[in-house]
Amino acid sequence: CICIASFLMVDATARIGHILAIDDLVMGLLFLAAGTSIPDALGSIAVAKQGEGDMAVANALGSNVFDILIGLGMPWFLYALASGRPLAFEDEAFDKFKYDVLILVIVLALFVGSLATCRWQLTRTLGVVLLSMYAVYVV
Repeated sequence: CICIASFLMVDATARIGHILAIDDLVMGLLFLAAGTSIPDALGSIAVAKQGEGDMAVANALGSNVFDILIGLGMPWFLYALASGRPLAFEDEAFDKFKYDVLILVIVLALFVGSLATCRWQLTRTLGVVLLSMYAVYVV
């Protein structure tokens, strides 16, 4: 079942992070994000090879919108429904998290700006720019 596999993946990532003394937030932002995005990336590559660049971009953006709105919204809703109280972030976790949200907004603006600069064409140069932006994000 996908629920069990997801639980095991998150649990294993958290345990490895604790063993290596890497913060849970960092493990999630880098390793879990990459692990869950690989199927999306392969799907985008497959349709891009068929000349459907617009579908590749729509897949990438659509999966992220789904992840944020449903992937976060549904568990938070179910938690609040079951417990009768809202899920609250600890102050320390929220302080780290708010900067990541800001980074997400900046990356989205840079992505759209890069696409516009390349006249809405997926070029080799745009690929290098996007890979470079990810390298900067990771560092």
